[in-house]
Amino acid sequence: AEALRVPVVSNFRAADLAAGGQGAPLATLFHQVVFARRGEFVAVNNLGGISNVTALDWSDREAAGPQVLAFDTGPANVLLDLAMRELTAGRKACDLDGRWAARGWVKPELAARWLRHRYFTQAPPKSTGREEFGEPFFCQVMADCQRAKLSPPDILATLTWFTARSIALNYDRFVRSAAGTLPTRIILCGGGAANPILREHLDTALAELAPDLRVQSCEEHGWPRQAVEPAAFALLAHFRLRGWPGNLPATTGAAHPCLLGQITGPS
Repeated sequence: AEALRVPVVSNFRAADLAAGGQGAPLATLFHQVVFARRGEFVAVNNLGGISNVTALDWSDREAAGPQVLAFDTGPANVLLDLAMRELTAGRKACDLDGRWAARGWVKPELAARWLRHRYFTQAPPKSTGREEFGEPFFCQVMADCQRAKLSPPDILATLTWFTARSIALNYDRFVRSAAGTLPTRIILCGGGAANPILREHLDTALAELAPDLRVQSCEEHGWPRQAVEPAAFALLAHFRLRGWPGNLPATTGAAHPCLLGQITGPS
């Protein structure tokens, strides 16, 4: 605000937290405005450090809008990035294009152990971050991998497989319509959408749940994958300046709709 001499909207989560919510997910409003389609059940899945999904069920064409469910499914890139930093002594920050994972062999028995994490059985609304899937969990994972004598590529392959399976597990348990059906389309965004091995494992896991389910990139809908999250917060800033609530209490757990964000700037 000082540098540009214009009003700046920031600190979006605080109001939702004050109203008893979890302060996340907040990109839900944007996902609904941009990706909801009358007559369809669509899900938008952001693969950042953490994976979060927005399910938009507008199967009822007569409804005024979709039924919305949004929550964090668990890890996306966070464990993969931590592994690359650990295994390369900080020389690499991510498994670019899934190259290490592509050279490794998956150890499903290890991933099955990690999939018993309590978060994956917790029903929405829920949100998570490094407190659940950061360094402490990663240290347990690496200890398992070392006991199993996994090579570095095997570690990346297994973590990537686990990540995809954890996302699909959440869909199977929680992202279903009232009739029990899964979305017909899943639109991926965020940095993880550029990892072809993560995408391949996710395609396979979701196809096992619903063979006709289509997995697409947000770029197929005209949005660069790294633009969705910034655009979502730009929309929230617009809502704040207009005096409109920006949270969806059913997805964050807040007691009521709130004005999100604090305005800083020249008077």
